[in-house]
Amino acid sequence: MQKKGLSVIIFFLVAFGGYYLYKKYRVAPDLKIEQLPLAHTDGRLVSPDAFLGKKTALCFAASWCGPCRQELKMMAGLKNTVLKDLNVVVISDEAPADIEQFRKNYPAEFEWLHLNEPFASIGINSIPTSYLVNRKGIVVKQKVGTIDWQDPSTANYMLGLME
Repeated sequence: MQKKGLSVIIFFLVAFGGYYLYKKYRVAPDLKIEQLPLAHTDGRLVSPDAFLGKKTALCFAASWCGPCRQELKMMAGLKNTVLKDLNVVVISDEAPADIEQFRKNYPAEFEWLHLNEPFASIGINSIPTSYLVNRKGIVVKQKVGTIDWQDPSTANYMLGLME
């Protein structure tokens, strides 16, 4: 009987641990975009209404992150065609000088911002993490991991969500 009770306890601990790790690393946290401490790399603060009136992809990324670089290269390749109406904003918690160096690898017209605190402090524990924001400033989709922007059905679906 003790073995059965111990097995049940272990099962619940493993299930809880798995659920915790899934929520922490595979589910994007709900964010209040207007409350993010964002600044340009020159230190100018970003207004809370900076994203109103535009379809915007907020891409939380870092220069050392391979999947982040992969997603940004996909987006850069489509910026003048499929994604021409999408305002792409790359947000990093790295030092502003590192963000400027990172930006040199992407010729597309992306906006590059600095988060004035670590990603973990706002609940982002895995990158890339993206938020799609409609013209009213409402988050319509959040995703942890790379979005395959080169797949036409994915790109059209994501853009359609922001209408």
